[in-house]
Amino acid sequence: MFQKIGLVINKDKCEGTDPSSGNTTGVIEFLGQNIGINSEPIAVQIQKQLQTRIKALQKYDIPKFYQYLIFKQCIIPSANYGPFLEASITETQLADAKDKYDYIDIMLAEAMEEILESDLPTKDLLDVMLLSKDDGGLDLITPGAYFDLMIQNRNMAFQDPTKVNKEMRDFFSKTDAISSILNNTPLT
Repeated sequence: MFQKIGLVINKDKCEGTDPSSGNTTGVIEFLGQNIGINSEPIAVQIQKQLQTRIKALQKYDIPKFYQYLIFKQCIIPSANYGPFLEASITETQLADAKDKYDYIDIMLAEAMEEILESDLPTKDLLDVMLLSKDDGGLDLITPGAYFDLMIQNRNMAFQDPTKVNKEMRDFFSKTDAISSILNNTPLT
């Protein structure tokens, strides 16, 4: 299936969650998250890691501008892939999972409040974070706001990775790092 889109899989380096594959825990680590049969939802893992990363950023006396850059380029993207990888979410668990990712959005907005020393209510600041730059916003991507799109495309990608829709590709190309890779240009 992956050869259709030009990917070559080295089976010797692949690890499965099925105990018959030799994995006794039913869990593998991928992108810093434990994924598998016996793992907690990725959203819960991301919440814990996000708390640690935000505290680390706040711990040091870094100028606010650099805090914002680190937050935008490193911390927010570290939370964004969660819904796309939540293989264990069933249709009946979608609402609960969405709530967990909405909470991640709130965590991000609260951290942004501190960085910007903002008086805006958290929900209003989150709206500004998501608003396009053309409309006066920060044009950021958060996992709660894009949850439905990511789940839709996750399902599509599991069935046939060649059919991930244009909207999802546009979503990924919005981030500076991925955009630079897609366009073969250096990061600015």
